[in-house]
Amino acid sequence: PYYQAMDVHVLASLSETTSLSTLEAMSCGLPVLATPVGYIKEYIKDLNNGILIKKQDSYFLYRKLEFLMQDSQLRKELGENARQTVVKKFSWEHTVESILKVFDELTADLKG
Repeated sequence: PYYQAMDVHVLASLSETTSLSTLEAMSCGLPVLATPVGYIKEYIKDLNNGILIKKQDSYFLYRKLEFLMQDSQLRKELGENARQTVVKKFSWEHTVESILKVFDELTADLKG
């Protein structure tokens, strides 16, 4: 119920691996403001499915959050793109395909 009450998800971490809360927010169609740390920078694309913010710069965070809150259409577009990112990159089908690809690469030498 918490994600449905939110307009935007903010993750201002100094270090992170893969943020589960960010992926959950994205799957709920929320736009994300996040620092480009860890694996986050691999799936948040600035002004496509979220907004990347500078680490340890609270004024920059404030300005980006204000910018996003003043543009409901942009929030909607970023949120829709965020959801599609999770559906495509983090589905079970995609995960299985990725694992099978690794197995194929590892066993390619054995096959000849």
